Amino acid sequence: MFAKSNKRLSAATPSDAGNGVPSIIGADMVIHGNFKSGGELHVEGTVHGDISVKVLTIGKDAVIRGEIVADKVKVCGAVTGCIRAQDVLLMAGAKVIGDVHHDVLSIEAGAALEGLCKRRETAKVEASRDAAALAAKPSEPVRLTPKPFGEHAPLLADAPRTAAKA
Repeated sequence: MFAKSNKRLSAATPSDAGNGVPSIIGADMVIHGNFKSGGELHVEGTVHGDISVKVLTIGKDAVIRGEIVADKVKVCGAVTGCIRAQDVLLMAGAKVIGDVHHDVLSIEAGAALEGLCKRRETAKVEASRDAAALAAKPSEPVRLTPKPFGEHAPLLADAPRTAAKA
């Protein structure tokens, strides 16, 4: 009836990381340094450093100065730095100064963004194209862009000449 169990309780296991309580940086907190977690983070205060998490929510009074890497980012406050995420949502009142590398980007009216928005799929295609160019033989010309329209048309010197008689 009351059998002994050999199971040990642990505070956080990798399988529970996504289901647990999110970490919270309160409004009166200032963090200097990098933050890395496999779970969820809510920031209401100030972070001076890089953040790498699964899901990040930035409150309306929060300030982040550093690079953000996450699966999903919701910005209501201010970010100065690069954001790299699958899904980025800039809410009304958000202010982002830096590049946003994304798969899906949503920007509400009233959000401010100063920087480059770039789909991550495009970056993957460009990287594979550049890798192919580097792998080409040195004697072989590398053409990364299609030929201009004029190069497909026959040259005028090759066209038959008709003499105009006066």
